[in-house]
Amino acid sequence: MCRVIPQLLMCSLALGCAKPPIHVALDSAGGLAKGSRVYAAGVAVGEVESVRVDGVQADVAFTLRPGHTLSLRADACAMSLPDEGGSLLLLFPGKDLERLSPRAVPGCEPGEQRLVTLRQLANAGGDALSQSIQRFLGGLSPRDAGPLEACGSLSVSRLRVEQVSAVPLLLPSGGKRLWLSVENRGESPVSLDTATFLDARGTIAAQAHVPEEADLFMSISIPAHTRREVSAIFAGTKANQVSAVEMKASFPDSAPGGACSVRWPL
Repeated sequence: MCRVIPQLLMCSLALGCAKPPIHVALDSAGGLAKGSRVYAAGVAVGEVESVRVDGVQADVAFTLRPGHTLSLRADACAMSLPDEGGSLLLLFPGKDLERLSPRAVPGCEPGEQRLVTLRQLANAGGDALSQSIQRFLGGLSPRDAGPLEACGSLSVSRLRVEQVSAVPLLLPSGGKRLWLSVENRGESPVSLDTATFLDARGTIAAQAHVPEEADLFMSISIPAHTRREVSAIFAGTKANQVSAVEMKASFPDSAPGGACSVRWPL
C-alpha cells in the first residue's frame, strides 16, 4: 500500500503512487518485449513491463500510463498483434457484469465476433493500431476472412420507441415498438436471418409476434450501400430495457453458405 505521511513525504505529489502491473497469460507472446505498446478500446493505455515463460504460457506484465484506469470484467481477454518491428498487446476489457477475479487476463479465443470487432477497429483510422490489425487480418485466408469482412460492414443503431395498441391474446396489454437503423456499407447484399434482443444483464427480451407485421423475427435483405429502418415489438415496456441486439447475417452473393453472428450495443 502507498501511504502519504506528511512528515516524510513517502509518496510525493510529483511522482504519485505507482500502480501494480496487470498480468496477461498468452499461449504465444512472440514479438512482445519491454516497452511494447498496450491498447484497450482502441486507445494506447500503457506499456509492457516484462515477458517471461510461466509453465506452458507466457506471462506478460504491463503498466498503465498516468491518467488511465481499466475495469476488467469476467469476459476480458487480450491478444498480441504484429507491430512495426515487434508486436503490440490489444486488450478487450469485457462487458460482463462480473469483475475479473484476481488472476491473469486470458488470451482471446478465436471467433467471428472477435474478428468483426478487429475489423471495426481497423476501419476507425490510420493509426498504429489500425495498421497492426490490418496486418493481422491480411494473414487470414480469403475463406476465413470473407464473411467476417462483410459482417464488419454492418452497423445497427437505435432510432426511437413507439407505443403499440393492444392485440387480443397476442398483446393484451399493449406494448412498444423499437425502431432500429441497419446499414450495410459493404459491396454485397446481406440477409439478416435472425435477431436476438438482450437487456443489460444479458437476458433475452422476447419479441411479440403480431400478425401482418414484418418485424425482425423475419429474414430481411439489405442491398449493398443501403440503410433500412426495421422494428421489433415487445410487450409492456420491455423495449425500453433492450440494450443490445445480436443478429445472424448471411451473404448469398459474396460468400454462399457463409454466415456470422454480431452483437451491437444499442
